[in-house]
Amino acid sequence: IQPSPYTGGVSSANNEMAAGRPNRMFIVVRNRGTLKINEAKVRYFWAPDLGQNYVLPWRPIPDPGIHAGPILPGASMIYPPIEWIPPDGHAALWILAVAYVSDDPKDSDDPDPIVYPFDPRMDNNMAVRRVNIVHSGP
Repeated sequence: IQPSPYTGGVSSANNEMAAGRPNRMFIVVRNRGTLKINEAKVRYFWAPDLGQNYVLPWRPIPDPGIHAGPILPGASMIYPPIEWIPPDGHAALWILAVAYVSDDPKDSDDPDPIVYPFDPRMDNNMAVRRVNIVHSGP
């Protein structure tokens, strides 16, 4: 997961988002399997910064409806950026991205950390990143 600015696949090593205005973030999905992925999907979630506890109160980020593919074995794809407005009142947030394909019997068709607690440290279909929230003056 890489927060804005998005510059055609090359980004800054920036872990900051601006409160109260649209921010862009994108994700790179890698196919580590031996079969082509026809249509991969990514769901995004956010949670307040409560430390290194990955069982957080995850909240969904609206689904932009982006599906990508095909992704050949060993290849990767940079998904188009999504826009999201971080909520006010936080100094930092966690962002979680869950990649899945509905034609893979090992993946849930509806991955949801709100229903099924996930541990990103143990699953290569997930990415998590802590981002600082920058508040602009009045």
